[in-house]
Amino acid sequence: MKRRRILAVLGGILTVGGCLESDDDPGETRSDDRDSGVDREANLSHLQSLLPNETESGTADIPTETEVEGPTLADRIEAQEPVQAEPDQPDPELVSMVASQPRLVSTDHTAIGGTDEFSATIQNTGDDGDVQVRLVWDDGRDENIPVTPAAERTTFFSAGERKTESFIADPPADAVGYRFLVQAATRGAYVKNNGVSGNVTARLRSVEHGWNVDSRTSFVGAGQTELFEFNDTYMLLGEEWEITVEPAAD
Repeated sequence: MKRRRILAVLGGILTVGGCLESDDDPGETRSDDRDSGVDREANLSHLQSLLPNETESGTADIPTETEVEGPTLADRIEAQEPVQAEPDQPDPELVSMVASQPRLVSTDHTAIGGTDEFSATIQNTGDDGDVQVRLVWDDGRDENIPVTPAAERTTFFSAGERKTESFIADPPADAVGYRFLVQAATRGAYVKNNGVSGNVTARLRSVEHGWNVDSRTSFVGAGQTELFEFNDTYMLLGEEWEITVEPAAD
């Protein structure tokens, strides 16, 4: 009798399907051959139950990894801060303006022994700076008509300071009175250089007339703040003025 072992491969799993016995005579068949077929069918059913279930399309339900979408290249570029190029010249910024602001508090005239003394009390309501004081004679004409002053002086006033300026003068025969004119003689601006070290130009400009009256050019270090001052009265400046700043021309 020969015993043969049948191997079945299902889904990549090697299993034993059963065994058959036979004598040397191939014509003789034992009664247990009928039982072996039943055993094979039972084994196959058991093996199929161990395999992954198939979908209607015939493909086994095999778990797959879930894809997580990350940021796109465009998203990453948009999220980046803009890169600013380093300046290759001064980048001046006007930080604040300064100016003296005189206020005429009172005037006085004293005549002693043929000598006339004219005085004016002035207070500076602005920043530290110069104040111009002028004594002019009143001849009865329009006060807006420019006249030659009888005396004048430019004096430094601290912020908030009050003091009296006096002049000795002889009024002309046609004078019907006198008056004092006070005017700021200091204007300026603090300028910060946000660029590289270099020369910066500041211009004093008349807003009323639309022209430049004066300019200053000075070296300002990188990150430093400097004061640009204009110390004069500037007859052509007018009541409204401004200061502009820019890198100095080469």
